[in-house]
Amino acid sequence: STFYSAAWAKEKGLFAEVYDDIPALDEGISNFAHQLIQYNPEALKALKKAFWEATEHWDSLLKQRAAMSGTLVLSSHTQKAIANFKK
Repeated sequence: STFYSAAWAKEKGLFAEVYDDIPALDEGISNFAHQLIQYNPEALKALKKAFWEATEHWDSLLKQRAAMSGTLVLSSHTQKAIANFKK
């Protein structure tokens, strides 16, 4: 399996920002927070509601997915892949 860098993920649109270190990350978070407080609170509330729509079943879905992951990681195929990775 191939590992991709944070810079690669940003280039592909998976990350909006990538920071070189913790202080730069902290500054980016602070800037973003200051930007958010300038937005219309009702618009932010509506966006939050839209983003979380149809997520009521996530508690059970996450448990199901965790069980599926646990089962798959125990398979002989996965065990072999992990053993090869450790070499």
